[in-house]
Amino acid sequence: MEGVEWSRLDGPFEVGTTGKSKPPGRLPAGSFRVDAVVPNELYRSETKLPGARLLFEHIIEPAEEGVTITHRAILDGPLARLWVPVLRKSIERGLSPGVERLAGLAAADH
Repeated sequence: MEGVEWSRLDGPFEVGTTGKSKPPGRLPAGSFRVDAVVPNELYRSETKLPGARLLFEHIIEPAEEGVTITHRAILDGPLARLWVPVLRKSIERGLSPGVERLAGLAAADH
């Protein structure tokens, strides 16, 4: 399975709300916090790791047909380079399918 096995928010979709997400495979579920929300433009979540911080940023922009969603993972902090080999493949495999599912859910709501 690519993407995320499961994910949940522990409150409304707004800055400060926490949640949990489980990547596929052996990686454990991790907690995150919604870090930024600009409706129909941007949302970002933050996961704290020992010695590092992982941000998932999703930018939504109008396109000729629908919208374009740009997503990126940002890893920073003093031990970030040690986390890269652990997280890189999982993020590369899972980020795009996860956003595609999210876009489909958003479209279904409208």
